[in-house]
Amino acid sequence: MIWHIAQINVARFSVARADPVNADFEAALDEVNALAEASPGFVWRMTGEGENDDPDLTINMTVWESIEQLSAFAYRNITHRGVM
Repeated sequence: MIWHIAQINVARFSVARADPVNADFEAALDEVNALAEASPGFVWRMTGEGENDDPDLTINMTVWESIEQLSAFAYRNITHRGVM
């Protein structure tokens, strides 16, 4: 049997998502997502806008082969850490 680890982040922006204070975060999303997809252990990520009607709510979900590989990306990847 093969097991994977899934992570989900649900966050509400403290100011409107379109506010300039969020510009660096928004600008980094494509790069961070591409880095995740190229990382060892990456399996899948949720894409698209989904059914979310709240523009100030953001949801991210990824699936990894192991908690160690997820942790390596989340905490050791300099670009991802910079966004966090």
